[in-house]
Amino acid sequence: MKNSFIILAIALFFSFTTASAQSQTSTGKHDFRITYSDATTLKFGSELADILGTNLASAVTGGNGFKIKDSKAIGMLGLRYTYQFSDRFKAGLDAGYLKMDRTLVEKDKSENPAVYKSNQHVIVVMPTVEFSYIKTSFINFYGSASAGGMLIATPDQPKEKIKGGTDMSFAFQVNPLGLRIGKQFGGFAELGFGHKGIATVGISYQF
Repeated sequence: MKNSFIILAIALFFSFTTASAQSQTSTGKHDFRITYSDATTLKFGSELADILGTNLASAVTGGNGFKIKDSKAIGMLGLRYTYQFSDRFKAGLDAGYLKMDRTLVEKDKSENPAVYKSNQHVIVVMPTVEFSYIKTSFINFYGSASAGGMLIATPDQPKEKIKGGTDMSFAFQVNPLGLRIGKQFGGFAELGFGHKGIATVGISYQF
């Protein structure tokens, strides 16, 4: 009876060890994420003008002399894919899309300058790397860095006398604080700074 109990205990131990090892590796090397970022940097007209380099409104409106009074956006939606090259290192591609509704004011000396509404589309595509500080089968505490390009497009809007155009710019994002919770399916949150904003949250699927 005693020997049977020992054999059963050993069998259970190996079964638990095997199941635990499988659970740690079953998530796979591929990580696909749907992201949402606050896009704080891109929401403010003055910061957006700095990104483009000079007077953004003049470039967008064909030199008509407009300035940005207000910019509104819900946030940046994105997709991210990374491949796990080692236990702590991942690399892949991060992309995001943002639509901004803007109010432009004509630059003149009159007391009632002309005010126009315009919208703008921003697409960000950046290669990204991720390094895990602490990683278990359920929790991953990590940091990430991305750098790439940004396309800003303004459609022609003749009814409002806004001439459309496009502009390319450098884009980056550094999130030193990131936390993913879950195994194959999980949720994550990141804090940092860059063209996607300060805070990023989303869902993750590893396979």
